[in-house]
Amino acid sequence: VLSLDESMRAEIAKTVLVLFQDPVIAPFLDPSGRAEVPITGTGPGLPEGVAINGKIDRLLITATHVHALDFKSDRPGARRAEDIDPGYITQMAAYRAVLKTLYPAREVLCALIWTEGPRFMDIPAEMMDRCLTSLRESRQGA
Repeated sequence: VLSLDESMRAEIAKTVLVLFQDPVIAPFLDPSGRAEVPITGTGPGLPEGVAINGKIDRLLITATHVHALDFKSDRPGARRAEDIDPGYITQMAAYRAVLKTLYPAREVLCALIWTEGPRFMDIPAEMMDRCLTSLRESRQGA
């Protein structure tokens, strides 16, 4: 059992309240979204023979878009997209590839929500595309 002191509990409660009040983040926490969504499969851009098995922290599907979000608790969290851990970019790029297969008529957007702050950070599509290109090239050379 995880034991949290009063100050830790207060910090967590404050972060949760800020998330629900943030005009950028709050729409993704709407009841129409889904939490902890399992995702399995392959998609365009993933290396041949590679399939993923993961869990999307928050998924919101609209008539035109699919939004995949992941919460990250790194301290400190990245301040710019260029500073995001490459593993996180790979993770979200893989989710995006599979979601593009599942929802071909919708634009798939990915973002991170850093719990410190909290802060919302879009991951540019070009960054995810470069990540998958690099992954494919490294697997071809192996």
